[in-house]
Amino acid sequence: MNIEAGKNRQKAISTQRVSKTSIITIILLISFLLLLLSSHLLHEHHGGITVDERAEWYNVKYHLARGIGFLKGADTSEVPVSYYGIANTILPYLASFKLGLPIRDYYRLAHVFSVACAIATAYLLRWTSRVCTLNNSWLASVMLLGSPAFFGYSLMNIKDIPIAFTYTLYTCTLLWFHRYMGSFSGRRLTHGTIIAAAVAGLFTSLRLTLLPVAFATFAFTTYFSIPVSNTNSLPAPGLHNRRRLRLLAYSCAMHALITFLVATLLLPAAWENPISFFINAFHTFRDYTIWDGCTLYRGECTSKLITKGWTTANYLLQWGLSQPTLLNIFNFLAGIPVALSAL
Repeated sequence: MNIEAGKNRQKAISTQRVSKTSIITIILLISFLLLLLSSHLLHEHHGGITVDERAEWYNVKYHLARGIGFLKGADTSEVPVSYYGIANTILPYLASFKLGLPIRDYYRLAHVFSVACAIATAYLLRWTSRVCTLNNSWLASVMLLGSPAFFGYSLMNIKDIPIAFTYTLYTCTLLWFHRYMGSFSGRRLTHGTIIAAAVAGLFTSLRLTLLPVAFATFAFTTYFSIPVSNTNSLPAPGLHNRRRLRLLAYSCAMHALITFLVATLLLPAAWENPISFFINAFHTFRDYTIWDGCTLYRGECTSKLITKGWTTANYLLQWGLSQPTLLNIFNFLAGIPVALSAL
């Protein structure tokens, strides 16, 4: 009787939790829809399209012109080269092009797509929290509202939220990859690497300077996902470690190659000469030689043109420190022990 009563109590608690989670999820969904509505009202109030939205419209046109021109063997030297990705805007662009909609309606479609990415990000974070066996997994979705993607101009920027979604999708894929490696085999390592690299290609195609972040995160996850005891039945621990490092090198090389191929496929402007395109794009973003030739950091204008001793480390440091809110920083620090315990 006691056992039966205990089971019933646990079932009741579980039902209560599901009901609570469902209610909070609905509230979050309504919140995102209200954000969408408010951003549309702001958009109309301020008279339409901002610089970035118009730039994204032409960005897709340039990519398609260069890609189609390359396939047809036409001269595309007069078409400007754009280093921004188009995975976040290609679907709204094609829909508006097919329907013959003006640029203002293209922006609306792009923003609807961005909000859909925001909702998907919330669910990805909720899934991650449940996988890590955290209580109140819905809190992850609430924390998303503390992201820079939902403050100020970023709410109306059709690049920021899709980048947040694709990066969250990539980290969730790596969490799945780690769990998939629980029953280790060479075939599983290959399958997991291919899937992770395909998502990394999507993520990095939006901003090629994120390549080091994607690669470092994958290498770290893979190292801890290859169990030493299962790499081979070798007599000496030193040989176990060598075998593990060889598997890591193999996985990282495959990941780098597939990421490069997928990112190239998603960037039509890169089809003619992908290596040169990637190098130029990385340097352009890293050195801030676009926009006004600099970026504001701690109240000062910084870039390769202005700052002495400018390096990739300068860019990554400033980009990383200038984006998060205090809530993001707290979440990151609090999440480190959770991530390590999950690994």
